[in-house]
Amino acid sequence: MNEREEALRLVLRGAQLLDERAPGKLESVDHTNLYLSSCTKCVLGFIYGHVKKGMTELGLSLEDMKGYGFSDTLPGGVLGEAWRTLIAERKGIRYC
Repeated sequence: MNEREEALRLVLRGAQLLDERAPGKLESVDHTNLYLSSCTKCVLGFIYGHVKKGMTELGLSLEDMKGYGFSDTLPGGVLGEAWRTLIAERKGIRYC
């Protein structure tokens, strides 16, 4: 599995978790200003106000964050790009 495929796998897993636990909130994320390294402009930061609050609300550990694609663990920004693409597509926007 290459890095892009791994990024897509993680992002889909994270999106599924959010769809179950925070329905409709993923679409509120500003994909144009998404930075996985930020505490407030990451996926959970946009949804919960701060990554730590999101972790608490979802019951996630730091290790769990990696498995759901919420921590940028892949090189070259492919994980952030996968999140931006997924969120834009959900909003009906073609992102490239």
